Amino acid sequence: MTKILLLASSARTIEVANGSNEEAGVFAAGALRPYDRFTGAGAYVAVATVDGKAPHIDPYSLEPVFHYPDEDQNFLASVTRTFMRNADDIRITLQHLAELDLIAARRIFDALKQAQVKPDEARVVVERAARTAWRETANFVAILSADAAVRATVSVAQIRECADALQAEAKNSADKMRRRFSALPDFQKPIKLGELSIEEMLGYDAIFIPGGYGPMVDLADNPDVRRLLRVMHDRSHVIAALAHGPAALLSAGYGSDGLWLFDGYRMTALTDEEEDQTRLGKLGLPWYLEAALKNCGAVFDDAPAAWTSHVVVDRNLITGQNPASTDAIADAVLKRVAAGRVNNRMNIGPQDLPFVHDAGSSGPSQKDGRPCGPRDACSLSLELCKRLASRDADGVDALVRADAAVDFGPAETSGSFAQQGAKFLRDLIAAFPDLRVKVRSIMGNSETAVVEVTVEGTQAADFLGIHNQKKRLDLDQAWVIGASDGKIASIRAYWCQIQLYRRSAVKRLDQISITG
Repeated sequence: MTKILLLASSARTIEVANGSNEEAGVFAAGALRPYDRFTGAGAYVAVATVDGKAPHIDPYSLEPVFHYPDEDQNFLASVTRTFMRNADDIRITLQHLAELDLIAARRIFDALKQAQVKPDEARVVVERAARTAWRETANFVAILSADAAVRATVSVAQIRECADALQAEAKNSADKMRRRFSALPDFQKPIKLGELSIEEMLGYDAIFIPGGYGPMVDLADNPDVRRLLRVMHDRSHVIAALAHGPAALLSAGYGSDGLWLFDGYRMTALTDEEEDQTRLGKLGLPWYLEAALKNCGAVFDDAPAAWTSHVVVDRNLITGQNPASTDAIADAVLKRVAAGRVNNRMNIGPQDLPFVHDAGSSGPSQKDGRPCGPRDACSLSLELCKRLASRDADGVDALVRADAAVDFGPAETSGSFAQQGAKFLRDLIAAFPDLRVKVRSIMGNSETAVVEVTVEGTQAADFLGIHNQKKRLDLDQAWVIGASDGKIASIRAYWCQIQLYRRSAVKRLDQISITG
């Protein structure tokens, strides 16, 4: 069974710019909707807080604007897409959604159709009024009510009723969520994070951190959160965070190389633009999450427009930008965990390996010495990763045919293994004394295997023309490995050279001017 640890904030207040404390906490939908999605998929979910106290709902998360039905939000999105030729120029703010009644567009469209207005004509009326409301920051219902042609079809009272009914429905949804949150034992009696042992942490396939302003208070600099993140990250377990939830990533701290644990990772979170539109953002926060993540070394990746769903996956890290991303990030977590369970040979390093090399045997062996099976492409691929991580260059040579075709495309290295491949892999081992190969997934048959890996280590020598930066690097790669007669017959490796340059802090080759 899939097990997910939901790490929630138990903070109840946050200090704003004027020195006063404002009520804060967990974003209701950001915690409950993923919880329901996880449990609905058959997963076991445990809730934890840093102090063992029940999380407190951020009252701002109960505002109707965050509880509009999906069908109304989707219809409005189809309307706002018509506002500008370039979608990137369309800026929808919380004010548009909360104060201008634009969200009532679908219901007013239906009212016009019920009044015998043709659908295409009703659509034109709604889009025209919505565009005016957006451009002039005027109330959508007031604009329609002032249109004599509209009033001749539906009354002002009917138009107002559409908007009021939607607001009442959203408020009722928020009230139900608040009551359910208060009744769930998992949220009311959470685990105290510091009491979890490392073994218990590793029993979870993923951790999920919902948003709300609370994480900025008690998760952004906490030793127990730091321990959890490092333990889970070291084993490539899924780490997911939504909206303000990525504030917890700041607790991960820095390694011996002076780099943040998530340095160079693509991620998202509630943006500064979105923050400035919130109630507490207008009061002034002591710090901004987007800026803090960037300052630590995040490659920040936000959606083209505010308040739209946006989820970013980089290796084992999954982040969602805002409340609109709630369902998408929950689904991404479930998919990633499922993929990890199918391909569960993870974190291959010099120890804790699925196979150990026995030079006297005809193939890979299990730790107890029993043969692991035929030397097919998958088992040979895993053994290659193991021997690389063990810095066993001779063992690598013994595993690959001398005439095996190798192609390390981004490095412009191809030919036979004896001529090109052996030297390339030996140089890799020499350049990274603490080389580690993490197998993220593997699939294939007896003849061909496709392996997704992350190769990481601290550079100690020049490699691929990159001067020794003495930095810890990590690079996602995909290998296609062919097997024949119990040996590796071909190796093709792919990776993003731009990612490698970014990780090693050097310029792309096409950005370097060459002078005679």
